[in-house]
Amino acid sequence: MQITIASQRESWYTEQLKKAADKLSVDVNVQNITTETDLHSIGDVLYWRSSDIESIYPTIVQRSRFLQESQKRGIIVINKALIDNPYLTYKSYQQSTIETRLPSINTISTFVAPSIKALEKIIAKNSLKFPFIAKPDHGSQGANITLIKKSEDISSIKNISSYVFQNFVQNDGDFRIYVIGGVAVEIVKRTSRPGSFLNNTSQGGTVARIEDLDTREQLASLATHIAAAFDLSICGIDLIYNQQTKQYHFLEVNTVAQWQGLQNVTNINIAKHIITYLLSLKNPTKQLTTPKAVTNYYFQHTDFLSREDQFHFYSRLYLYTKDQKYYKKLKGLKGWYIWKTSALPNIINSLLENSLQKKVALVNRKDYRILAVEKYPLISAYNYILFKTLFTKTVYSFDHRQRIKGLLDDKIFHDYSKRLLEDKSSVFSLSTHAVNFLFLNKWLHEQPIDSHTLRYLLETAQTQSLPNNNATIQSQIYLLTHMIIGASSFYSQKIASNVTIYTEILKKIESIIINNYSSVSLDQKNEFLTCTKLLNHKTILKNTILNESHLSLSPHGTYIVDRLNSFKSSSNKDLSLSEHRNILYILANL
Repeated sequence: MQITIASQRESWYTEQLKKAADKLSVDVNVQNITTETDLHSIGDVLYWRSSDIESIYPTIVQRSRFLQESQKRGIIVINKALIDNPYLTYKSYQQSTIETRLPSINTISTFVAPSIKALEKIIAKNSLKFPFIAKPDHGSQGANITLIKKSEDISSIKNISSYVFQNFVQNDGDFRIYVIGGVAVEIVKRTSRPGSFLNNTSQGGTVARIEDLDTREQLASLATHIAAAFDLSICGIDLIYNQQTKQYHFLEVNTVAQWQGLQNVTNINIAKHIITYLLSLKNPTKQLTTPKAVTNYYFQHTDFLSREDQFHFYSRLYLYTKDQKYYKKLKGLKGWYIWKTSALPNIINSLLENSLQKKVALVNRKDYRILAVEKYPLISAYNYILFKTLFTKTVYSFDHRQRIKGLLDDKIFHDYSKRLLEDKSSVFSLSTHAVNFLFLNKWLHEQPIDSHTLRYLLETAQTQSLPNNNATIQSQIYLLTHMIIGASSFYSQKIASNVTIYTEILKKIESIIINNYSSVSLDQKNEFLTCTKLLNHKTILKNTILNESHLSLSPHGTYIVDRLNSFKSSSNKDLSLSEHRNILYILANL
């Protein structure tokens, strides 16, 4: 396998990449691409950093065209989003894209002006306030960025139509997150030198590694979502913390991110990560089956995922297989995961008092849930507490049930359960959340789920509907699969009672998937396969679903994304948000 690094000249970066490749016995050539005839000398993978072809007008069209021709020849192109979106490197495009695709992430209002007069009109409308930032729409490394403090400073801007303008964000530095293959491999804070407002290291800024795990996880989550939204494999995501609003804002994405300053403050060899990643892209399943290749990719990268994702991944594998190698990973999370007994009252009170945040997350653009959430405002908080209690017991053998029961209002538990079993509409709109509550409540009180409840839930799935067909299908499947998963105490045991009813449920799910195949997410299909294994049940859909999964490998790494069904989102490309889909796929193949 040969990797081609497109670069105008040898640099510190190309030297680091060549050294890393040499240690891994990978053939790397650095090439300055000047014309399309250079296609003949490109290797199996093309990692574009710069080239003289970009000096030919129009720059972005030449690069996009060359990358497109490379891809046609079967060459793996890194950041191939540049083919379809040649304006991806422009600041105005980046801000508008994130504002549209990821509305939950704060952007910075960005203005363009063809003339000084047009800029003055923007200022007159109070959209821009002094001081504000003027930066080249297509620029990097903090070059030619100006802080406009007063109206007289505007005349200093040359070629104003090539600039964007943003209100100055009060900050004490910004953050660079280096993303490779859907994973945030390193996170640093950049701080401006005294007397400067520019945090870029190329402008004299200093760099410090972010050590706080909570901060790292929050920044990593934002950055990987953004990288996925742009469909980028290797990039640097810049975020800034607004000291006035106390929120993070998206600054920009760098498709050719520098890492020299970052490398000085980390033990992670960025160049090695890049080469290892590029190496993984060539026939990732040639020597391993797809399930094994996916498993290995997660094993190699779980340390870069959040502790929640790590726990979810390894706990499901451990509970399903009882393999101690997974428990060894979980032991490292034990101190973080288990609530201290002495702190339980404060933790429970805090969760219940802050249940509004969980209510908002539960609705999450599903307006049909609003009424049900108002009826059962604490259900999400209760489920979080119950899940924590369950996994503390099934994974770590600490039984907090009696203590938890003493801290929760049993009347509300009883009331929620009673009303849900008389409220099919709410059960169906809440779907998995209602089913989880009913099963977890029974587990908390050490009571089995009775057949009457199972029949009621099955009937609910068969008779209720939501405003649109896709939502109805999703709610049906999630409701039914989580009945089976709940009966297994969430993967910790095979199902021994009410097998006839659960088998009937499986057949119902199978029928829904067959009749609506392209409208069913890959997550739900693999969850269905996992349920069949919990019941030792065979399905005619097995090979179809596994084949679809095999064809749904991400172009950014060896993990499964949902790319062949009728509904898609950028989150499907995120390694972290893909974790649930991938652990189900792995379990379905064990």
